[in-house]
Amino acid sequence: MAMPRTWIGTINNDAGNPGNWSPSDLPPQAGDTLTDNVPGSTIDISGNVLQGDTLTSSVGATFNLSNYGVLNLAAQPAGSPVVNVDGTDTLNVTTFGGAVPYTVDVNLAPNANLFGTFDLKTFVGATITGGAGAQYHCTATDIIRGANMVVDADVVGSGTFIVGAGPSRGFPRASTLEFGGSVAAGEHVDVSGTQFGLVSTLKIDHPTEFHATVALHNTSLIDLVGLAQANSWSYANEVLSINDAGGKVIDTLKVADGAASGGSGLSVSMSAAGDVLVSPGTDLHGALALPS
Repeated sequence: MAMPRTWIGTINNDAGNPGNWSPSDLPPQAGDTLTDNVPGSTIDISGNVLQGDTLTSSVGATFNLSNYGVLNLAAQPAGSPVVNVDGTDTLNVTTFGGAVPYTVDVNLAPNANLFGTFDLKTFVGATITGGAGAQYHCTATDIIRGANMVVDADVVGSGTFIVGAGPSRGFPRASTLEFGGSVAAGEHVDVSGTQFGLVSTLKIDHPTEFHATVALHNTSLIDLVGLAQANSWSYANEVLSINDAGGKVIDTLKVADGAASGGSGLSVSMSAAGDVLVSPGTDLHGALALPS
């Protein structure tokens, strides 16, 4: 019979050891309600030992996934969990927004493969950091509402990232999503701000390794990092082309919705740092230069 079980961790860190749960008659069973309230706890999760149950954590716990480990994590505002991914593992994260910021940090070992989803609410920050050859397989939908997410590992698959505004005590809060590695062509990123002028931002650290499609809505922005050599741009057939002073294309970006906010094109400019900034607009081509 399904029942509530609370982590106590009195024997070791093994989530499959009944003695680490209260009541301690059995390890987690399918349908159980699992809770961790032990500050600084470490929980080792191998395979499907949690039987697909969601584990709610309100403390700064560390979760170690291995051997095709599966963790459905509900993170509460009082804690900032750390998840270590050893091989090919699955992590589904649901967060609860609040007035106090907190983080979810995910560390991928070299050549590790992470599958799963992230649902990030207001004031939540999430970071996926990968060793050499590590990959995040986004095959469903990640939702970032009033939150910040950094993916510093290669992204593969055919999923969707929704980057939009989220409520904060009655007021909206913009979001940011940053990619520090390559992003596969099958991915889609949907970016939207608010009518109040709050700008949600997609930051791409390596534009030539980004092959996904982006849709821009309302007050949204794409920050293409490190393109100081850019001199001009053009937009046609939902493809933004960025050229150097000699007219050579140095980067392209698939922008699926250039007509966002009633426009018929894009607005493209250069930042003082040499980044190319892309927003919804009405232009189809233009010149680029560093601000004087």
